[in-house]
Order: sequence, then C-alpha cells, then structure tokens
Amino acid sequence: SVDGISKVGSYLGSTSDLTLNLGFVPRLFICKQTTVNGEWVIFDSLRGIGSGNDGRLYLNTDGAEFEYDYVETTSNGITLKANTNNDILPTNTSRTCVYYAHA
Repeated sequence: SVDGISKVGSYLGSTSDLTLNLGFVPRLFICKQTTVNGEWVIFDSLRGIGSGNDGRLYLNTDGAEFEYDYVETTSNGITLKANTNNDILPTNTSRTCVYYAHA
C-alpha cells in the first residue's frame, strides 16, 4: 500500500452495502473471496467503475464482461453494493475477501 495511490487489504463481506475507506477514489479495484474457490473480479474506470451498471471482468477466466450495479466510488473509497443478482462476486457474502485498489 502507498498512501493516496494504492491499497491492499481485506474485508468481511456483508449482505448490505459495505464502504471501504481507501484514502482516494479508485480507478482500479480487484477483489477475491479467500474462504471459497472464487474468481478474481476486476472493476476499472475504462469499464465505468461507479457509473451505474459497472462492467466487471474475471481475471482468471475468459468470460465476457458483465454489467450490473456492483460498486459506487466515494470521495475517499468505494462502496460494495448489496447484490441481489445471484452472482459469486465477493461483494455480498459473509466471507473474507482480499482486495487491491489503485488511484
């Protein structure tokens, strides 16, 4: 982690919106569940992070981009939105997740 530029950390997922204070507005956010065999999920500014229907990709598969309102950026971080889409994203589970964010 470098203050104001990047942050590496972990969080416990939630069934409600979860805000992570990163100290900056991320242009790149990668996360993965650590307690199950999940995907590496990437959100970035090229796919419209925080702009409504966020495009997401899995880093470890060749699946197509999928859009859904997964995340919102804040003035100093990111909010992982409660996800009613039956997806395996690490945004609405009660599992431990790791992340990397970059300004």
